[in-house]
Amino acid sequence: MTSRERVRVALNHKEPDRVPIDVGGNQSGISYETYMGIKEMLGIKSETKIVEFIQGLAKVDEEALRLWNVDTRYIYQKPPYTFQDPFVREDGEFTDKYGIKWWHSFYTEWGTKWHRPSSSRYYDIFGAKLKNVKYQDLDAFPWPKGGDPGRDEGLEKEVKELYENTEYAIFFAGPSIFEHSWEIYGLEEYLLKMADEPKYIEKLYDKILESHISVYGKFLDTAGPYLDCMELYNDLGTQVGPFISPKYYANVIKPREKKLIQFLKTKTKAKIFIHSCGSVYEFIPDIIDAGYDGLHPVQTTASKMDPKVLKKEFGKDLLFWGAIDTQKALPFGTEEDVRQSVRKMIGALGPNGGYILAPCHNILALVPPQNVLAMFDEAINYGKYPLAR
Repeated sequence: MTSRERVRVALNHKEPDRVPIDVGGNQSGISYETYMGIKEMLGIKSETKIVEFIQGLAKVDEEALRLWNVDTRYIYQKPPYTFQDPFVREDGEFTDKYGIKWWHSFYTEWGTKWHRPSSSRYYDIFGAKLKNVKYQDLDAFPWPKGGDPGRDEGLEKEVKELYENTEYAIFFAGPSIFEHSWEIYGLEEYLLKMADEPKYIEKLYDKILESHISVYGKFLDTAGPYLDCMELYNDLGTQVGPFISPKYYANVIKPREKKLIQFLKTKTKAKIFIHSCGSVYEFIPDIIDAGYDGLHPVQTTASKMDPKVLKKEFGKDLLFWGAIDTQKALPFGTEEDVRQSVRKMIGALGPNGGYILAPCHNILALVPPQNVLAMFDEAINYGKYPLAR
């Protein structure tokens, strides 16, 4: 099969020739530090580029993607012309030991300030303009909208060439409603406001929903016919249980997500995945009811996230993508530990299709390069259908 055929068969709950492989997105990417070590092992000489600044993710070279038999390729939206230079000049810049330049701070078009000290590897939320906006002024806040030509500049050419000149499945990732709301407001104050001013938070959800419909609508007018998968990040779980009440999700957030997903499915036939880390077992029935087709990244090291249980209880209705252990096996285990994780996840989630193999979230800094290579190697060796029983 071609990569696109393989992914599409798996996404329709059927068994392709082998388990599809993904790496390289915003939630299944590789830290630039780890990737540099991988490139050195593989003899790849290209300059390392950053594709996602907050988490320090590298743009994975086409040479590496082909060596690893990766079946997916990603497309991205750009900022609008009205927001082309988000960096905070007065906070300055620094160059790390790898020669890569970073600005200490930058803004998103939603008014969130992200900051990274030179001693850190990651950016954290450092301020949010929305915190100073009162309920009666939410309508007047400059919510992002679709239609700015800069946002999708070059998109039609890029996605058509990717679709017509390659045989890879085309993926896209962007925000949903809950996680995005606290990301643009600031987590601590947001959680307090959920309790103190629930009407404010619900109106915030409504404004974000309107904005996403506008921005995604214009994007999908161009990219929708070519997409195979659209991932919406929306973290609902912690390591040990739900981040918020499942009842609150069902009654307050789900109706809005349902509207968003129903809209997206008028624009594309792509499968819609929720990205949520942690223990989300208690949310899954409502995730399915909201219209999501699949779950990413399937953090099986979290509470109540046994892959065999997930497949048995929800495998007819839900696709699974990810699951290879990034908490223990990849960073701290041996190559054999990684191979065992691959075999375990393929054995649990792969039968009858419906599984795309990928790291369970991003591969972080200082992960041994040989462990990453072992993951891809074992995925090819063990992932052929019919699977070993």
